[in-house]
Amino acid sequence: MIDGLRARSPQVFAALQRIPPPRVARVPFPWAILTAAGAAFFVGALLTIFFAVALRIFGAYPAGWASGLVTAASVGTAIGVASVAGGRSALFAYAGWIVVERFVTLTFQLRFCATVFPAPSSCSFFGTLTTLFPYVLGGLLGYGLMRWLRVVDGEPNHLLEIAGALALPEALAFTFFRVLFGSPTDLEAALTQLLVALVAGVACGVLLRRRITDPARQWRLLAIVGVVVLGVWLLVALPAFAEQIGVGGRVAVGLVGIVAVIFPFVELGVAATILYMAEARRLTATAT
Repeated sequence: MIDGLRARSPQVFAALQRIPPPRVARVPFPWAILTAAGAAFFVGALLTIFFAVALRIFGAYPAGWASGLVTAASVGTAIGVASVAGGRSALFAYAGWIVVERFVTLTFQLRFCATVFPAPSSCSFFGTLTTLFPYVLGGLLGYGLMRWLRVVDGEPNHLLEIAGALALPEALAFTFFRVLFGSPTDLEAALTQLLVALVAGVACGVLLRRRITDPARQWRLLAIVGVVVLGVWLLVALPAFAEQIGVGGRVAVGLVGIVAVIFPFVELGVAATILYMAEARRLTATAT
């Protein structure tokens, strides 16, 4: 199949071969997991921003196929980067986490489908299989990335690690609370979101302090991650919140919707507070 496409479009394949492969530093296991999560975060966020802008022009946003492509690209990126940055141990660990997360999500979906009548098409056997397709596609993409990415010696993947410190605790915490609560009330879901934002912000801020000694670089990396986070918020979360407000004074926004709007500001604010307090302590110690 690939050979046939290459024969039909040799110029395209020649141009693709001239693209320099991204380089990823080989790092110990924990940092490789964070690097993979951070790479998946950036790819998923940038694709989400792209589809949010492009599809809204045609009035076709949100679209299920676009969400599937974002998922596939994120999964493939995470698997490829985990393998290159941390070897087989990181690859198997991250792939195992994806399997666990999918299992929890499917279990939650089956519980939901059991309470709804008539059940939507997503609750059918083929509908459930369809939700797994992006992960299969992501696995194939990840295999290709393993062969394309290059290992480089030198400075660790600090930017990806910082993004991973924000994204991975979110995913872990949301999965844990989904298992814990099952079908939470509006208050429980809102409090869970706030707690997840606090945990992610603390993890990001602490990692910035531990991994990077230059205060200016700490703020610079946090700003880069923050711009991407707020870009997704501006183009996805905020319009969704505005649609819930309604027309003519009718408000249909619960606690979950309100917390979803302030979520990125909480996690970024916590991380920034940790950096600010550390810098204040450093200046005080220097002055004395």
